[in-house]
Amino acid sequence: MKKNTRTRKLNSSATRNKKNTRSDKFQQQAVRRHAPPPDPTAAINGVDMISQLPDDILTSIISRLSLAEAAATSILSTRWRRLWTHTTCLNFPHFEQQRGSSEKYMKYLHEIKFPNYVKFIDRVLDSYNNDGILTEFSIHMPCLEGANIEKWIEFALSRKVEIIDISMVYLINATKIGSYRFPWPSNTSSLRCVKSLKELTLGAVDLDDRDIKLLISSFIFLERLSILRSQKLRNVAIVGHLGLKLKHLEVSHSRNVESIEICDATSLVSLKCYRLPFTYILRLDNVPRFTEFDTSDQYRNTLADVLPRIPSSVHDQLLQLKLTTAPEFIRATEADYILPKLINLKHLELRVIMNIDTDTSKLFHLIEACPLLEKLEVKFL
Repeated sequence: MKKNTRTRKLNSSATRNKKNTRSDKFQQQAVRRHAPPPDPTAAINGVDMISQLPDDILTSIISRLSLAEAAATSILSTRWRRLWTHTTCLNFPHFEQQRGSSEKYMKYLHEIKFPNYVKFIDRVLDSYNNDGILTEFSIHMPCLEGANIEKWIEFALSRKVEIIDISMVYLINATKIGSYRFPWPSNTSSLRCVKSLKELTLGAVDLDDRDIKLLISSFIFLERLSILRSQKLRNVAIVGHLGLKLKHLEVSHSRNVESIEICDATSLVSLKCYRLPFTYILRLDNVPRFTEFDTSDQYRNTLADVLPRIPSSVHDQLLQLKLTTAPEFIRATEADYILPKLINLKHLELRVIMNIDTDTSKLFHLIEACPLLEKLEVKFL
């Protein structure tokens, strides 16, 4: 009897131990599941492994951070204090504004916030490594007095920058965006020495017809040029530059443009003409590599208006067409106009403006004009 009682006690104890072991195992698994992943930057045996990497690798890592994040790495240690000044990308944070701002806030913005933004840019440039080479430089801000844009562009060009983006933005409660005159040096021939600049974007920067000619003749190695919201442009002419490297051109949101003429631009691949007056005239000649056209029908600069001005040889070159339109703007059967065949077009992207009464059947006229079409994208707006 005693032996049986002792046996039952031993079995009960073994069962409890198994349950406890199983419970401990489940708890350990739960801890492992909810535990944070190991920190790859954590020191191993007291040694900071990431800081042992060569400067060029650390600079490459920092260059992938935002400018504020890159500057923040300076507090990590003396090893990191000056590394951020070697970053290859100086993309300054966009100037932020509050919507529906009060008169008190607008005064603060003009007298304190914007001057501090300008000082921040100046401090960054003053701290930047003297031997550094830039790949990107961008600033988006309102056009207010006190900005040192001439100095900033000169700084970027002196660092052999590849991409520049200078854009003026609307000031809250302002009736217009403001404008800024492009800072031409007294001796424009010095710009021919700038071989590094490959992409240039200018938003709400005042450029007239003469300025475009200067840009094209000065930055001869430029591959991408984007002109946005430039209200002084009238007649854009890129003519007779056989050695021009320009591959991509955009002229958009410029309401006073009357004509765009491109001739002998033998490297040009793509052209974007967006939100221009419906009366503007487009002329293209000797653009053998031109294959991509992006245009807007929204203001009635319809294909019936645009395509007839392009030689049929250029029609045959087109491989990609992007079009913002409303179906009623596609005039396919008129007495004096027949929609031309786009015999080699492979990719058609339609951004279609719709309402309840829209008849989409007219879109088929355009699709039928593309016998070799391989890809069709339709986005309803």
